[in-house]
Amino acid sequence: MERYSLLLIIRKKGSDLCFLSACFEKTLGKYQAISWDTFTHNVYAHPLKLHKSIGFKEIEQWVMITGNIKEVLKRLSQQYI
Repeated sequence: MERYSLLLIIRKKGSDLCFLSACFEKTLGKYQAISWDTFTHNVYAHPLKLHKSIGFKEIEQWVMITGNIKEVLKRLSQQYI
């Protein structure tokens, strides 16, 4: 991607989308990547609305989870040992 076109993207879309475009261009050329999976929150419309506007789709079957390691170990020891 030429520097001039990169600057146009920054002016039109902002630095975050410029960075994303540069990453995708590099990834396509180097690794022939097909898709990119990532996580975003849905508490506020942004950034999910932005991601959808550029072609990302929600995966309804996926749920992001987190767990405190000490709490999980404690419960495992109580329930399964």
